[in-house]
Amino acid sequence: MPKTAITKEQEQQVIQMYSEGESTNKIGPKIGLSPTTCVNILKRNNIARNNFLITKEEEIKIIELYKTGLTFEQIANELNINFVSCHSVLKRNNEIIRTRNEYAAGHKLYTQDDNFFETIDTEEKAYWLGFISADGNVNKPLNRISIRLAMKDRDHLAKFLKSLKSTSNVKYHTSKCRGKKHAGCHIEINSTKMAKDLNNLGITPNKTYSLKPWMGSSHLLPAYWRGYIDGDGCLSKYKNGRGILTLIGNEDVIRLFAVWADEQLRIEGTKVSKIKIKNRLKDPIKSKIPIYRVQYVCDKCDYLLNLLYSNATIYLDRKYKRALSLVYNKPEEWIKY
Repeated sequence: MPKTAITKEQEQQVIQMYSEGESTNKIGPKIGLSPTTCVNILKRNNIARNNFLITKEEEIKIIELYKTGLTFEQIANELNINFVSCHSVLKRNNEIIRTRNEYAAGHKLYTQDDNFFETIDTEEKAYWLGFISADGNVNKPLNRISIRLAMKDRDHLAKFLKSLKSTSNVKYHTSKCRGKKHAGCHIEINSTKMAKDLNNLGITPNKTYSLKPWMGSSHLLPAYWRGYIDGDGCLSKYKNGRGILTLIGNEDVIRLFAVWADEQLRIEGTKVSKIKIKNRLKDPIKSKIPIYRVQYVCDKCDYLLNLLYSNATIYLDRKYKRALSLVYNKPEEWIKY
């Protein structure tokens, strides 16, 4: 099939749009050309690459993503930049560029147990499934599992990497919230198999609204719910020191947790409430999707925290300490029911 000739008008459009700051990834679809063709037009006309379009933060991110095993095209799509710029950044920073054969052979800089979530049959797997359900993200197009936490919880991410037998490491970032900068930490695991398994377990894109809670073996459910509470639960107390366990999420998750908790407490009908969260009301999409809450207080809270944490081998350290302080005034031991 003969190639379609590039018109002079298209060539001028590419040069004009590129000079105005648009990337070739954006220019191409707008005028019916591929990004590669746009790059070739710029080269043919001796147009210098727009280095100023790549910020220092983007440059660091490009290197980080490339080290996880992503291709130039995947990085370019994620950061919405020209993939040629990715190559230039790596070359300028003396990074080793992988060959096509290495990509074809499935080259990875980091390794992990890709089958970790294939079968949920241990406390460790059930816990991390619950935690990712609450506080993780699975990017299906990129087959990437990521978790972002506050800096104070960086050791928890190291626990997760250890569970996966991953050779990756915890990375650090700074984010802005309400005009203030906050230090954080994150991990990113690239694994087609793991992403598929988590998807099959109900963790899909936009999981906050679509998550289907795990209904696995009864002896592993305490670990699963402990993971979910460590990620998205709140442990607080009244002025008299008595505990409050609060869980917020979509209706399916909260109602199933309430059923499980009521069974453990041998009661029925704990109230599940639909709530409004102030920050969500400003978002036209999020504001239309209901969020639910359930609470257990005083003796009921103590009983559930004892069940969830007393014999646990894996947990978020600060939640564990908080649970201890609520259940019993002497954190070194648990109440025996």
